[in-house]
Order: sequence, then C-alpha cells, then structure tokens
Amino acid sequence: MGEYYAVYQSGAELLGVGLTVTDALQDAERWSDRVLPSLTSYGLDGPRGETRGAYYLRPCTPELYAAVQAGDRSIPYAVDEAGYLAVLDPHEA
Repeated sequence: MGEYYAVYQSGAELLGVGLTVTDALQDAERWSDRVLPSLTSYGLDGPRGETRGAYYLRPCTPELYAAVQAGDRSIPYAVDEAGYLAVLDPHEA
C-alpha cells in the first residue's frame, strides 16, 4: 500500500489529505483557512484512544484519500485494525 496521510479533528470532519505529511498539513490549512494548532502524529502502532477535539495526523487508506480528493470531507471515518484512518463501513456507523 502506498502512503497516504490524513489530518482530522477527532470527533469532527476530515481536514486534509496528502501523499506526504507536508501535503496533508498544507491541504488541511488551505481547507480550514487557518493555521492548525499543534498536531498529535500517530503511526500505525500509535494509541487508539484519542482526545475528542484534538487534531491528529495519521496514515490513511487509499479509499479515504480518494473520497476526500473528490470533495467529500464529511465522510464517516474510523481507525481500522491496521491503524489506518479509513472510511467507516456504513453498517458500523
């Protein structure tokens, strides 16, 4: 799997995606029209317990990346078993 990254506010919509960490951060700041507060960056082995309202950077699936690139930033998402931010299965929502 190629690397894709997502920036999001826990419990809120996705803010940006990118093929690199820098691209994801720039997309998020462009979309939100402001400089983001400090981010907590998680790798695949990072903690799953998140603070609601805090901003995070995490690897994401190609499907989530494609959905955001298509203009949908309000899709349901969750961290999958592999540690990637992924589109939430509608049956799990």
